[in-house]
Amino acid sequence: MELHDRELILQMTGDDVRLLHTELRQLGHAISAREVRDKRFGDSTSKAVRTFQSKCGLKATGAVDEETAKCIGAVLESLPRFEVKGRVRSKDGGPVAKVLVKAFDRDLRTEELLDEVTTDD
Repeated sequence: MELHDRELILQMTGDDVRLLHTELRQLGHAISAREVRDKRFGDSTSKAVRTFQSKCGLKATGAVDEETAKCIGAVLESLPRFEVKGRVRSKDGGPVAKVLVKAFDRDLRTEELLDEVTTDD
């Protein structure tokens, strides 16, 4: 995650926050579905960041600074990688473009969005 000399803090929105949500969820942290949907850095995001910072021995501010971003990246790099591949096809077998596909991790009582992508041509 490139922060470009800034921090991610409460009430920020956008694609950088969306990426942060994805990375924190990959690390096992819970983020509010509303915050994920809105790409908003809210209370549950801040709590997840503070928990992560504490586990990494960083000052638990709840804001993502350069040091926190580097630590998140390092921990993610150490995790095993899983990849989901597939093709979205219509009934006649042709490709279907511009369809939102979501991948979930479903457990007995919980469901977590892992990622989402729009199909290409």
